[in-house]
Amino acid sequence: MAAPAPAPAPAQTNTHNNGPIDHNDLEEWKSRFNDVLARPSEHVNSKSPETSQPWQNSFFGCFSPISLCAITCCVPCVTFGKTHHRLQKNKNLEGYEPVNTSCLLFWASTCVGLHWIPLALQRASLREKHNLQGSCLVDLATACCCGCCDLIQQDKEAEYREAQSVATGEGYKANEDETIVPSTPPKSHPYLLVNIGSGVSFFQVSENNQCQRISGSSFGGSALCGLLLLLTRARTYEDMLEQAEKGNNANVDKLIGDIYGMDYNRIGMKMTAVASTFCKAFSLEHRPEAEAEEQSVEDPADIKSFSDADICHSLVFAVFNNIGQLATLHSRIHGNPDIYFTGPYVQNCQLLIRTLCIAVRYYSQGEKKAHVVINQGQAGDLTL
Repeated sequence: MAAPAPAPAPAQTNTHNNGPIDHNDLEEWKSRFNDVLARPSEHVNSKSPETSQPWQNSFFGCFSPISLCAITCCVPCVTFGKTHHRLQKNKNLEGYEPVNTSCLLFWASTCVGLHWIPLALQRASLREKHNLQGSCLVDLATACCCGCCDLIQQDKEAEYREAQSVATGEGYKANEDETIVPSTPPKSHPYLLVNIGSGVSFFQVSENNQCQRISGSSFGGSALCGLLLLLTRARTYEDMLEQAEKGNNANVDKLIGDIYGMDYNRIGMKMTAVASTFCKAFSLEHRPEAEAEEQSVEDPADIKSFSDADICHSLVFAVFNNIGQLATLHSRIHGNPDIYFTGPYVQNCQLLIRTLCIAVRYYSQGEKKAHVVINQGQAGDLTL
């Protein structure tokens, strides 16, 4: 089996959804089932580490709150889908729909008496994400003993743990435990300060706030805006970020899943990891027929096969992932445990913040944290 493209970008969460059937969710569940089938004995014998913490909610506390109990008893698939959305997509349930892919999956498995399989898999995901006590055998036992009690415990525990992560500053969590630290002043020196403006500047900040520029990059905010101005109809930076939040980079980028059809577990790569940015725009099979016929049109956008939102999502992720990688490398060279991102192009956009934090955690192998300082006061000065 050939190795994937060198140094692929870290996996990212994609919030793009097409009705109740989300193809990303389908691929995720497919990958998890395939992984279990490929390593059954390893999964059966797996258990939480000694450092794991006890569950906050009891398995037998299923009557409280009564509203959750009633919904779960009547339509258990809705509770299952809600817990999955909270764990894998958004802790605040933004974008949640009661009838979603995971809900339909659980309903279908219940019809054939196999509800305990996705239920046990989701409990395992909850344990792994929040380091909770348990094992595969316990997951299976609780799912088979009383599915409703298990569903209610999982939903309450997920809500509690995700709320705790916000309170303690743990922030977003996607395919790995990315950490977003609140923008508080640094308490220790030295640290790396990354200013993202037209270009990118890297500063070493030592005691007494002495600042020394150690490196820089021309590939910053202006490069991103210039490319998106040429490729899309977006005309302001805010519009570009808004489009990026709605887009699906999987329509433009080649992912690990496009190459192997599943996670590449030998090197720890998720199927949602980007192997090649904009590869599908280059591939012949994705080029529009109108371009091949060399038809003359006034607006090039008329022959594009990719949406503005998809292009924005792909480029925003590529540029800020690259900045995060460069910042991590400089912090290693100069011995900085923490990295602070600031500048006029750093705004309160979940995709932007999440990308920087994922990149730092991924490329530092979890050793460093990204502090993202939002510059709300400068956001209005970036109209192009």
